[in-house]
Amino acid sequence: TIYFWSLNNVRQSIAVVLVFAAFPHLLKRHALRYLIYVFAASLFHITAFGMIVPYIVANLKYVRRYFFFAAIAVVILLPFICNASVYMIQLTKYGYYITDPRYNNGVFSNREAAISFLIAGFAFIVLRRRFGRDRYAYIVTALQFMGFLMAAATFYLGLQEMLLRLMRYFQIFEVLLVPYCINAIRKFSLRRFLAASYVLAMGEYAVSVIAVGAHEVI
Repeated sequence: TIYFWSLNNVRQSIAVVLVFAAFPHLLKRHALRYLIYVFAASLFHITAFGMIVPYIVANLKYVRRYFFFAAIAVVILLPFICNASVYMIQLTKYGYYITDPRYNNGVFSNREAAISFLIAGFAFIVLRRRFGRDRYAYIVTALQFMGFLMAAATFYLGLQEMLLRLMRYFQIFEVLLVPYCINAIRKFSLRRFLAASYVLAMGEYAVSVIAVGAHEVI
């Protein structure tokens, strides 16, 4: 049987689309429907099971109320969480992700972490006052922050391949978050500038990915 490595990206792309389609159920607290989508996505790529965590986070009222402090606490604890994760992964059949260098060859983690951090920070500044009354604003911001954590974790773990795959599930929600943030800004000239900046940044990122032959990621 011939199995091309690029088929992994195809499988995960389908899983990412299914998770994205589950967003209305995440927003409306339809737990069973959301889990059905996640389970369907996991049939294409096992990493989709990680998207159960956002549903839990989205429904923790204290995290929502004190999101800034919760985010700071998680960033501080990230090295310890990463070390514990390594230990647990080594006990599973996926331990080869740690020992085999073929799975630790991610080259875009620094840039992706920076982009995710900037977008999450921008979203928090623009939308933070809406968190209490606007569940949509809170969830899309929290998803972006979790994507940043996936990229930031590559600084502590030699698991770029696994972590960047997990990050894909969060990245796709930028298509909801960025326009929402821009529309929340009253000054039209600033909105236009931010939209152009985002398009240019994503364009540069896409060109960089293609330049090193990783175009399947796009």
